[in-house]
Amino acid sequence: MKILPLGGAEEVGRSAFVIEAEEGRVLIDYGVKLEGGALPRYPDSPYKYINKLDLILISHGHLDHIGYVPYIYRKHKVPWYSTPPTLDIGEILWKDSIKLAKLKGVTDHYSQKAVERAKEYWYPGLYHNQIKHNNISFRFWDAGHIIGSAGITLNLEGKRVHYTGDIGYRSVLHPPYEHPGEVNYLFTEATYADKDHPPIDNLINELMELIYEALDNGGHALIPAFAVGRTQELIKIIRERDKHIPIFVDGMGKTVTRVYLKYGSYVKDFEHFEQDIMSVNIVDNIRVRKRALRDPAVIITTAGMLDGGPVLYYLPNLKPNSKIILTGYQVEGSNGRRLLDEGRVEIDGQSFKIDHEVHHLDFSAHVGRKQLIDFANRANPERIFLEHVDKEKVYAFKEDLENMGFNVTVLKRNSVEKLRE
Repeated sequence: MKILPLGGAEEVGRSAFVIEAEEGRVLIDYGVKLEGGALPRYPDSPYKYINKLDLILISHGHLDHIGYVPYIYRKHKVPWYSTPPTLDIGEILWKDSIKLAKLKGVTDHYSQKAVERAKEYWYPGLYHNQIKHNNISFRFWDAGHIIGSAGITLNLEGKRVHYTGDIGYRSVLHPPYEHPGEVNYLFTEATYADKDHPPIDNLINELMELIYEALDNGGHALIPAFAVGRTQELIKIIRERDKHIPIFVDGMGKTVTRVYLKYGSYVKDFEHFEQDIMSVNIVDNIRVRKRALRDPAVIITTAGMLDGGPVLYYLPNLKPNSKIILTGYQVEGSNGRRLLDEGRVEIDGQSFKIDHEVHHLDFSAHVGRKQLIDFANRANPERIFLEHVDKEKVYAFKEDLENMGFNVTVLKRNSVEKLRE
C-alpha cells in the first residue's frame, strides 16, 4: 500500500492524496491553494504518476479540498463520492473559480463543460453508511467542520485507513467531529498543531462587545467572512445573543446559505437557524448595499481575506467609529494580512490606509493541539501521517507525538510513502 501526496503536504492548501492498494487507486480530495491576490496554486495531476484512478473521495466543500475536481473531468471519467451538501457547495465554488480564472488570464483551468461532466460521475455518500464501490469499501463520518464535511475511513488490504479531512469541535451549527475508533493508519490534518483555541463562548462575548461598541457610537461592524461555513456561523452566533441588531449579508455567502437551508438535517437546531436567516437583510442589489451603509449595522460579507468581493465596496465607505472584525486566518500576501500588519489594503492596484479599528478573533473551524492529540490517542494507529500543516511548526508536533510512542511521518509532496510492504 502506498500514498502519493500531490498537494497538501508540508503546506495548508491544495489537499490531494492518492492511495494505491490492492483494491484500487483512490484520490482523496483535489483542491487549490489561494495566496492572497496571487494566482492560485494547483496540485499535480495524478496522471503524471499513474495511468488510472478507480475512485475519488472528497471530504468537504472548501476550495482547498474540492476546488480542482473538475480538472480531472476535462479528459477522464472517474466515479466520485461526497456528501450531497459538498456537491452543491462545489458547484458554487467551481462557477466562481471559472470566472476568476478568466479574469486572471489562467488558461490551464477547467470549463463549465468539465463541471457538468464531473456531476455526471458523482455518487452520494451519506454519513455512517458502509459503501462499497467495486473493490473499495469506505465510510463517511461527520467531521464537524462545515456542512457536509466528512472524515473518511477506508478498508484496504485488511487495514483501516482514516483520513480526517478538516475536523472541528466547537461549531454552533454542527456537532463535534465523530471519531472512527481505532485505525491502523491515520492521515490527520494538523493545521493548529502548535496552539489551542480559546473557548467559543469567550470569543462570542468579545465579538458582541465589539459590535455593540461600534453601533452605539454610530458606526458599522464590518465582518469579512468566508462564504462557506463562517458566514452562516456568524449569523447564528449574533442572532442567539440579539434578535434585533440589523444584519446585512452580502457576497457569495448568500448563495452558500441556501445550501444550508436546503439540507436542514445537517444543521443543529435547524428550525431556529432558519428563523435567524429569515431575519437578516440579504444584499441582492446596489440599492440594498447603500442601505446597509446608511445606518449603524452589522455587515457580513465576502471575501474573508479581503481579496475581492463586496467587502472592497464597504471598506472605503464605512461610517466613522466603525470596526472591522476579522474572524478567520489571513494568509501571507492577502489584503487581510496587509490590513493587520500595515493598516492598509489594496483596491484596484491602489493602496488605501484604513483608519478604523481592526480586530482579529480566532473563530477557526479547526481543532487545536489538544484535540489533535486526543484524536490520535483514541485512534491508536500503527502509523500517523501529518498533512494540511504549517511546515514551520509541524516538526515540533511530530516530535511530541513520537515522544508519546507514535510512529509519525510528515508527508512531503510527490514523495511516495509506503504504508506497508
